[in-house]
Amino acid sequence: MSVIRRLKSPQETLVEDLGLAQAIVSVTSEARGLVSGSASLDLDDAIVAGRASLSIGGGSDGELYLITALLDTIGGDRDAQIELAVLDGSWTMPGGGAPMLSIEAFVDRFGLDEIILLTDAGDGRIDRKMLIGALSDAQAQAEAYLADRYTLPLATVPQLVEMAIADIAHARLYRREVPKNVEDAQRIAMRNLEAIGSGKIKLGIPLAPSTSSDPVLIAPGRPVYGDRLKGYVR
Repeated sequence: MSVIRRLKSPQETLVEDLGLAQAIVSVTSEARGLVSGSASLDLDDAIVAGRASLSIGGGSDGELYLITALLDTIGGDRDAQIELAVLDGSWTMPGGGAPMLSIEAFVDRFGLDEIILLTDAGDGRIDRKMLIGALSDAQAQAEAYLADRYTLPLATVPQLVEMAIADIAHARLYRREVPKNVEDAQRIAMRNLEAIGSGKIKLGIPLAPSTSSDPVLIAPGRPVYGDRLKGYVR
């Protein structure tokens, strides 16, 4: 039996390909019960061109669900299971600024299992507060290097900036010793941000307008008339 692990927001509809099948015999879902009065999932199955697909909507923020589909295949009946984590992916910086990296993109980069492992408080789900704390701290570091050269917030976030925020936040999630590969990635991210701030690495986006506060000094020139028009009467 194959087990698929997925993350989605409560408002998102996820479509999962379950593989080759002649028919879908049954689909059931069970909530772990981490959220009091958690909502049921909206499930809609279909067979298209000999492949089974499952559309998954709804669910409660913070809840974990186990979805089981019984498929009729040429080789006989087969179970497919989806362990689904529902998590509200919206977040903002402490001052209200827009995020440069989404929770979904961060989880996609390192894997759902890894992020649950790093933030799990013992109930098997992502600690959203802890995750957002790491992301906002990492973005604050990035903004400190970007602010002198680029207008914030950025209209579009370059991939290099997303990578740096992701690698810094990843390292911050470790509560004890940080693995060497994670620490190395964090170090490279910080070097890249320093290079962006100094202008050694250019992001290919417009620079911020010059805001120099240095006074403009104008040296007096030599008078055109040697006698400075002495005695001239208008």
